Amino acid sequence: MDAITYDLVNSGGSVSRSIGLSPRVFGSPKSQVAVHATVVWQLAKRRAGTHSALERSAMKGGGKKPYRQKGTGRARAGSSISPLWVGGAVVHGPRPRSYETSLNKKVRLTALTSALTDVVDGKRLVVLDNLGCCTGKTKEGASLLKSLGATKGSVLIVLGSQEAKVALSFRNIEGVTVIGSEGVNVYDLVRSRYIVMSEATLKSIEGVVEQRMGARIEEAGNE
Repeated sequence: MDAITYDLVNSGGSVSRSIGLSPRVFGSPKSQVAVHATVVWQLAKRRAGTHSALERSAMKGGGKKPYRQKGTGRARAGSSISPLWVGGAVVHGPRPRSYETSLNKKVRLTALTSALTDVVDGKRLVVLDNLGCCTGKTKEGASLLKSLGATKGSVLIVLGSQEAKVALSFRNIEGVTVIGSEGVNVYDLVRSRYIVMSEATLKSIEGVVEQRMGARIEEAGNE
């Protein structure tokens, strides 16, 4: 399968040359089912699950009858913490729990390659020759995004291990999310209008994904 040709741009937004992308990673079959399952799985893992309501067993008091059974003209009551009373207990209220579910590696890998393929097909990926123009100042990051035409919609900046300082140029810009290359995930790829990264970072991600795909094929052969 031939490599996919994609434009490489400079900090001014002009096309410098073309680069080849792996068709296994950026030209794989798309699976909406896998993408949806992975996004649901990711968002479930982010939920704290610390919600808690006071049920009757967790409340103090309520052992004494509030008033006599008859003669008051009021409805009979046996406890001041009854769920029927204001300030009373909650019936079947939320308790602390984990929302995390399991999702096998094959589905997650399929979802990642599907998302990366969609990013390339939709021309939402912006590959720069380098990010040396951003030294940590916000105006540099804003100027770069303007040159790239990525000023409308959410922007995902993906940085390699040697580009950590570049994050300072984008952290105060609204609508921009910065993650490391090791943190590339389906949810951020799907929700972002533009994905910006350097050629070195792109090749690093491509290599990691291909390595995972190779490992998956090897595991399947051993089953």
